Amino acid sequence: MENLEKMIIEEENFDGVIEVIDVPYTHKKASIKLADGTKIKDLMVNGTEYVSENKIDESLFTESNLKTVVITVDKVETTLTDVEFIHQQKWEDGWYLAFRELSEQEKKEKMLKQIISIQGQQLAKTKMENIKKDMVINYLGQQVTKVNLAIMKLQKGDNNES
Repeated sequence: MENLEKMIIEEENFDGVIEVIDVPYTHKKASIKLADGTKIKDLMVNGTEYVSENKIDESLFTESNLKTVVITVDKVETTLTDVEFIHQQKWEDGWYLAFRELSEQEKKEKMLKQIISIQGQQLAKTKMENIKKDMVINYLGQQVTKVNLAIMKLQKGDNNES
């Protein structure tokens, strides 16, 4: 990896204005441990991103695997929960990985959406069960009607013979 003291980044802010930002390239070694125990090693810290010489398999960054992430920078561990993988981008000096921890508000909203989804699935299942019951009841009702008609025909036949 290139040993840059800092990088100049041009970034558009929320107002659409291009700002020039100096980002320190810290030269600190880092590793990332995912919830399943997978460890991504030999990373360098660049601002808030982690730089790898090789592309990392993004299929590792599943929601369950990002539930708890331990980032170690120069032997100092930081544990993050409910992490979101933002991107992996190729630059001249390597592959840049960006992550962020969800805010408490985002975590609450996510949990609420999961609860609503589960309730919706349960409601749909209940409706399907009720539809099946109604179909069985309708079918049985039709069969009872057919039996009653058959009985009436038999009774009429008996009456005609007398």
